[in-house]
Amino acid sequence: MNTKHNGGSLWHDYDVWSVGYDKYRRPIGIAEMVEKTRNVAARAGKPLHDVAFGAFCCGTGSNESAILRMVEKSSERFATLHAFDFSTGMLKNASPKLSGTATPVKMAQLDVVEGDA
Repeated sequence: MNTKHNGGSLWHDYDVWSVGYDKYRRPIGIAEMVEKTRNVAARAGKPLHDVAFGAFCCGTGSNESAILRMVEKSSERFATLHAFDFSTGMLKNASPKLSGTATPVKMAQLDVVEGDA
């Protein structure tokens, strides 16, 4: 059954919700995500700037923006931050938050449930 509807599902219209999304959602677990990513890089014997960070269902980019600020505050960066979401509204709101960083950012629309780009 196809549940796609206006950039979300029959239950959530994320394109519409994207306008007020940040009023209800706050970045969480940022320090832990950064620490775990640093640990993965260290185990692979790579500096953080050689590691890409992937963010599926990035929403409005609040978590990813907080992650980049934390990493870049210590004069580091990722090789690339890949941010994916199905909702074009969410990606539109994420774009200004993720621009102008030392880490190159690539954003793309992707349906992680159906696998369609």
